[in-house]
Amino acid sequence: ILGRVRADGSVTLNFPVSDRGDGDTRANALTGMSVSADPAEVMTNLESIRAELRAALKAVASEPNALLAPLPLAQFTPKRVVKRLEWIVLGEGPVVGCSNMGDVPDLLVQLDGTPAANLLARGVEWPIGPSELDRIGDSLFVGSGRLNGGVFLLVTAWQVGSSNSRENLTEIVRQGLADFGLSGSFL
Repeated sequence: ILGRVRADGSVTLNFPVSDRGDGDTRANALTGMSVSADPAEVMTNLESIRAELRAALKAVASEPNALLAPLPLAQFTPKRVVKRLEWIVLGEGPVVGCSNMGDVPDLLVQLDGTPAANLLARGVEWPIGPSELDRIGDSLFVGSGRLNGGVFLLVTAWQVGSSNSRENLTEIVRQGLADFGLSGSFL
């Protein structure tokens, strides 16, 4: 999993969780949660990761992640401070950033009045250059959503000192899908 496995064999998955209620107009109405998964177990049985996700969602619903409370102040925080604090929010050790957009509203993909066949999404911090990515270190983000009756994945990754080409990432994702008996189209 692109170097994201911890010493105990587990992988930590970080998820943003919407905290927006009816009439909520906050710009950053979100909190977050982390769960651990055993990659070997997930290959054959999803019960434990599903149970852990349910438990984490229940926990964050009753007590949101306090580390995200100052998020609206991020734009006013000096970059050097943000760089030192980023791992406090992300957690110790390697993590995989994850997000599920759910069903993409039809109107979002019909801007010209006709349905789009595909959707392109990217993280808000991109594009940043190789030197900044090397400073940050290895990273992996997997996002998903549903569009036109199918599921789409957005995968961004960086490994310091590795070939970080689109072709290499495509092959890694293709193999990951094949491990679950799945295939996909790549844009």
